Amino acid sequence: MSTPNQKKPVKFSILRVLGVILPVIVVGGLILMFAPGLLSRVLPESIAGGDRMERTLGIRPPVANRLAPRFADRSGNLLADAPEQAEQWINPPVLTFAYIPEEDPRLSEQERLARAEAWREAFGGLMAQIRKTTGREVEYRLYTDRNAQELDIKHGKLHIAGLNTGSVPFAVNRLGFIPAFTVADENGEFGHRMAIIVRKESRIRSIQDIKGQQFTLTRPGSNSGYTAPLLHLRDHGFDLNKFNPPDVMPVLSYSHTASIAGVADGQYTVAAVADDVLEKSEAYRQGKLRVIDRSPRFPGPAIGWVHNLEPDLAGKIREAFATYAWDDALVDQFETWGGFKQFRAIDYREDWGYVRSIDDRFGIDHARREEQLTAWAEIFSEDAE
Repeated sequence: MSTPNQKKPVKFSILRVLGVILPVIVVGGLILMFAPGLLSRVLPESIAGGDRMERTLGIRPPVANRLAPRFADRSGNLLADAPEQAEQWINPPVLTFAYIPEEDPRLSEQERLARAEAWREAFGGLMAQIRKTTGREVEYRLYTDRNAQELDIKHGKLHIAGLNTGSVPFAVNRLGFIPAFTVADENGEFGHRMAIIVRKESRIRSIQDIKGQQFTLTRPGSNSGYTAPLLHLRDHGFDLNKFNPPDVMPVLSYSHTASIAGVADGQYTVAAVADDVLEKSEAYRQGKLRVIDRSPRFPGPAIGWVHNLEPDLAGKIREAFATYAWDDALVDQFETWGGFKQFRAIDYREDWGYVRSIDDRFGIDHARREEQLTAWAEIFSEDAE
């Protein structure tokens, strides 16, 4: 667990273990097969045929995700309404807050915790603003695992949270999360696009020139670095199940910065990255890289709160974000993450339409994801005794 709670004995059930471990094995296999330097052409030919390659990449039949039946959406904004009965509201004396966990597998737990600490320090001024508008204490919680953060949102232990772009639709549909703000530049512009990049001198000029080439993704779960580029290739006629010879040979870099550096130094031929990270990179500013294609705009991360907060309290939290002028600490922290300088209100129905379509087309079933999250929680549940 990533939360700083005292450890207790853990319950184990073999069925629960299998329910979580088997998907992990599949993902682990994916990571091993597409790790840097291990191209898809080294995979055994036995996986070729049918939709096996797409399934290995995590692509499933399309789904139609919707708000969970336990939530009501009377306004039609695709968000869970606050409960009608006041006894179902939560009105905590201490508000808890956390930003996006650092999950880079190349980092140690201590390194990930250090990055979480850096975010806590950067958000110090904002937390003071929330204290002022709500009259409540605010506690920043440290996470190094998205599962732990999502569970605490679901169970009302984490009241205010920052989530990455791709996590938002699941959190809305299954956890009752209300995305209210994103981060924007000095002009109020927000979001980014998936950019497919090559070295400046590369002979690759269009997306069709990628056929037969190594294609670098970041990691499963990333919109601009994984799901969107795979769907983008398929939309342009690439057969992701074609194996001998393959239409494309995926590898993983695990981060946008690693992909950018890898293309710049010749380790990778072509990569899909977030263009806001790309435009901050030294290699791009020096003219070493070229963009050959871009996606529609992604809205960026979202900050919001749980749907069942007492409505007046939720309104005061909204006021805190809307009126907060960023201090130097927060501006500096976001400098390498797009250079953002302010919060901007968002419209989930409109701004997240492209992201929702990616989840549905990629076959990312939110109800199944919630089942897996519950199984994960049960495996690592604290012993009540």
